[in-house]
Amino acid sequence: MAQNAAAAYGCTADCAYTFGPSPLINEHQDLNELARGAVTKIMGEGALTHLEKMTGAEDFSVLMEKVPGVYGYMGVRNLAKNINCAHHHPLFKVDEEQFKYGCGVYAQFALDYLEQNK
Repeated sequence: MAQNAAAAYGCTADCAYTFGPSPLINEHQDLNELARGAVTKIMGEGALTHLEKMTGAEDFSVLMEKVPGVYGYMGVRNLAKNINCAHHHPLFKVDEEQFKYGCGVYAQFALDYLEQNK
């Protein structure tokens, strides 16, 4: 199609397609439930938010093709500190105080996983 469009204007086109990482499919229900439980234990039920399906790419998808995993987002905004811009925005900042919760969730997830898989 590109070659024909270019030819219509007296030009040429070379096309190459490189396949990138696979879509990230977060389908390991048992690990998702374990992760939700870890979030609830560390941050409370109100910390969980449902996200609609979205397109995008993430290198973690390559790992999840080989090893079951779970992928989630950690919120790092803080309206009181005027930290509210989405990533890729030029004013994006992170409230680093939130990292302690993320670390706690990871640790709780690991402990729960190990307990479940004795």
